[in-house]
Amino acid sequence: MTESLPLLAQLNHVVSLILLAFVFGHAFLFLCHIDYQRNLLKASCVLLLSTMVIDLAVTSLLLTEQSWSALSDSLILVITKSQIGLLLVIKLLASLCLVLSQFLLTAVWRQGCTVLSCLIISYSLAANGHSAEAGLWSYAVVIHTTHLLAGCTWLGMIWLYLYYQTRAYVQIVYFSQQLSEWALICFLAILLTGFADGIRMWQWSQGNWTTHYSQLLGLKLGFLLLALVLAAYNRFLRLGIIQQHGRIDRGFNHILLIESLLLVGIFIVATTLANTDPSS
Repeated sequence: MTESLPLLAQLNHVVSLILLAFVFGHAFLFLCHIDYQRNLLKASCVLLLSTMVIDLAVTSLLLTEQSWSALSDSLILVITKSQIGLLLVIKLLASLCLVLSQFLLTAVWRQGCTVLSCLIISYSLAANGHSAEAGLWSYAVVIHTTHLLAGCTWLGMIWLYLYYQTRAYVQIVYFSQQLSEWALICFLAILLTGFADGIRMWQWSQGNWTTHYSQLLGLKLGFLLLALVLAAYNRFLRLGIIQQHGRIDRGFNHILLIESLLLVGIFIVATTLANTDPSS
């Protein structure tokens, strides 16, 4: 049972990123003045909280090399004796605040609490990897946090655009233009932060592209470049069709679906990178 813990931890991390993408996607809807259903946002926040609970439990067992039967002792030891444990608790509390804000607070307070909680969660998730080796409170983690925020926002925007585009009150031309503009901003943020992060990690891998880590890094870059090509195709060709006819374009949507799958692939590769020795 304990042999499956590393895989469970990685899978849980990917699911956390996807759920966080849904939350960030709602921020995009807010900026576009789209009247969204809060039930989906609430469900995403509750599920995100559950992944944080799983993360605390699984990470504690991995750090103490114990089985599930010793979970309580592992939790106490990790939380009280390690900086990682403190970070896990902060992430869990931020997720709890995020959930409570969706059910208890008024609109203004809810939005502020959502932004703050998501920033804390994102920072904590970003620190769950090699960037934390420069220090949990370092520029490396800040750069990786920005990288994560941009990727999650891009994915969340795509999925919620596809979900809400058929609503009668949605102005599809404006909605599509906003998606294209914000996707460009997200890509630039991913590119710049990924370049800074990649250079640092490539140096750690001793500049050897034959290592498993470097190959995974190259795969992630390949996925990103392919997503860029597809996004550029949508922006410069398919978007014009939407603007011309003023209606939903199936080709535009198909490209977005492929982009989203590539982004999920990037999440999976990035999670694997975070658990791979750069010199291996």
